[in-house]
Amino acid sequence: MPNRRDVAKTWVTAAKAFRRSSQPLEAVHPWRMNTQIAILHDGDVFFERILAYFAAAKSSIAIELYWFESGTIAERLMVALSAAVQRGVVVYCLLDDIGSRGLTASDRYRLRNDGINLHFYNRVRARALFQNLRRDHRKVFIIDGQVAFVGGPGIADAFLCQSPAVAWRDVLFELHGPILNDFVNYFAQFWRLCTGEVCVLGACEVEAHFGGLLQAHESRVARSARLVLGFGERRQHIKSHGLKAIRRAEREVWFFTGYFYPSWKLRRALRQAAGRGVLVKLLLPGPHSDHSWFAEAGRYYYRYLLAHGVHIFEYQPSFQHAKLLVCDDWVSFGSSNQDRWNQRWNLEANVEVQDPEFVTWLKTSFRSDFEKSKPVKLEHWLARPWWQRWKTYLLYRGSLAVELWLARRKWRRSE
Repeated sequence: MPNRRDVAKTWVTAAKAFRRSSQPLEAVHPWRMNTQIAILHDGDVFFERILAYFAAAKSSIAIELYWFESGTIAERLMVALSAAVQRGVVVYCLLDDIGSRGLTASDRYRLRNDGINLHFYNRVRARALFQNLRRDHRKVFIIDGQVAFVGGPGIADAFLCQSPAVAWRDVLFELHGPILNDFVNYFAQFWRLCTGEVCVLGACEVEAHFGGLLQAHESRVARSARLVLGFGERRQHIKSHGLKAIRRAEREVWFFTGYFYPSWKLRRALRQAAGRGVLVKLLLPGPHSDHSWFAEAGRYYYRYLLAHGVHIFEYQPSFQHAKLLVCDDWVSFGSSNQDRWNQRWNLEANVEVQDPEFVTWLKTSFRSDFEKSKPVKLEHWLARPWWQRWKTYLLYRGSLAVELWLARRKWRRSE
């Protein structure tokens, strides 16, 4: 059976051998002052907010999504986009080919027929295993170059709050201010890189037609914020910035993720932070998950982390899908789960904020999530029935074997 050291060594060798030239996109953008940010919890809130901006759009709408699935919310969104095109708004829609497999052929035809510029990132091809693994996991909406939404949810009915047992728990962040220039520039460059076409997203000045919407939801101004893009194994700035923040933390670390499969560097950073007396709290999925086997494999690391003073909470009402990392007065939020798979293969988009007042307000907004979660205690975890312990161990070993197999295949292809 493979061990973790073999996996680490093989991936390092494969990464060096497969290092390609840099993407012509800026990964870490400059810090921008005075970015207005609103936190939109759960689907019934952020979908209505997005649709309201679509209805008010005057020049352009840009969408970059991993998950787009036909259903109730997709129907409402397509109607809003069609109406926008009829008003003269230019709509760009960049979807991941695997993540949008739930979008029916009739809906794809309808989007194109309505005049929407539709493109699918990295079409799946036979005999292209490693190329097919590279996915666009970003979730970004840009309206008129004046407002951007970034976070973890996709366009799917799973996020609709029909009942607490059904709706996935997630959050979307609404941004205004100078940081919009970075969103506009990155999307325009990436669209041209993928399609060869020019993308025009309008001016980056707040106009009167968004005045009412700007005041419709509570928000705060972050003194310093920046956009950070992830490009898989080529440039992992989201990962490296998160690790540095955890290593520098002096008071508190909050880590939210929907898929907990941490690298050894992340595990070590969390352990060392707890050893320094930092309050380290992980909010992870509980009984609800769309990949229960993956969640169970990640639970293999609970014993190690709990033994070193890390506090683990499992969210109970529904599937916890939010992505958030808070370290003292610094926070990173967006599409990245910070797990090993995302960091190796996926394109990601996060926003980092450095502002003590904003972070305090943000933490207040998320405290209720811990109240709805079940704390995992070390003594209870060690007292689980034998069959549960074996299930966790076997799923962990199986995921490790798949990871090592992919690493070796990639290394052999580079020879």
